[in-house]
Amino acid sequence: MSARRASVAGLLLALVTHAAAADTVGFDRFVRYLGPLCNEAASTLCFEAAFAHVDSDGDRTLTVAELERVRGDLRAWSSEAGPSLPPAERNGIALGLWVVDTVGLAPLVAAYDVDGDGRLTPAEMTADVRLDDRRLAAVVRDPDSVDWASLRQRFGLLAGLLDPLAPPGR
Repeated sequence: MSARRASVAGLLLALVTHAAAADTVGFDRFVRYLGPLCNEAASTLCFEAAFAHVDSDGDRTLTVAELERVRGDLRAWSSEAGPSLPPAERNGIALGLWVVDTVGLAPLVAAYDVDGDGRLTPAEMTADVRLDDRRLAAVVRDPDSVDWASLRQRFGLLAGLLDPLAPPGR
């Protein structure tokens, strides 16, 4: 996987993902389950599994608190697992976390929260990504699967943060 694709994947993971007590063991189990699933199954199934993991109360929506918990778990897990991760994956996770930390989870949620209820539905979460029956890697490699113009609009003045992730000319 190229560094750009790994960065996009890291950003997506970080978006669907600072808790005081991070659950690195549980998160490691989740990564070991999700990795093979996302490498073999349709991107829609990969997203549904990730969404269900983050949705700790099972209400089919994500709150800032749920996303903060998973971001903390991801940060702690990547600190522990970092040395064993391939450099492209390690860099992708770091870049994704940096973008989310720079923009902030609350503003990101607000940018996608169409109905203004402070929660993200699966449809709101994937507004700028066209998931389908292809594996996630194929979706990420396809420049037409991400609506880069919409992403830039949502990021506003911070849209330049997306430049290292976008394909040339997007």
